[in-house]
Amino acid sequence: MTELSFGRALDILAGTPPVLSAIVSNLPRSAHDERPSEGAWSPREVLAHLLHSETTVMGPRVRRASEENNLHFEPSPERPPPGEPRQMSNDWADARAINLLWLRQLTPEQRAHVVHHPRFGQITVDTYVAEWAYHDLDHLRQILAVLAADLYPLIGPFQELYAPPA
Repeated sequence: MTELSFGRALDILAGTPPVLSAIVSNLPRSAHDERPSEGAWSPREVLAHLLHSETTVMGPRVRRASEENNLHFEPSPERPPPGEPRQMSNDWADARAINLLWLRQLTPEQRAHVVHHPRFGQITVDTYVAEWAYHDLDHLRQILAVLAADLYPLIGPFQELYAPPA
């Protein structure tokens, strides 16, 4: 089951960049800074967060954990301000390709290495990789919620079939 889960996580991590690229390419410029609900992130903010996580937080943290066992969690540096969505998406996809190269080489022993997290306790590299994939899916959902928020009021009685976008 662990191999299947790790493989599934890597498939998601590999599949997210083309999906995100297609969404960003078709996202109207007017939607770049829209928020589907109060407190939600705009697509531009999501993209800045994904790029920061890939290059400064999750990627380096998981790589280091795979190289050294029993690390203590280090807080994330501050995220830089958002840039142009298309460029952030491209930069993120490039960083993801590099991260996938070493992720695919991890041994079962490396995947069992742990990081001591102040809130969640011992987190294995396997768990971090699964969370990384879920993180992608959750942020795709956030960006799609901006588009759904525009359409939701227009679907009339069909609203009872769907949860409001958030």
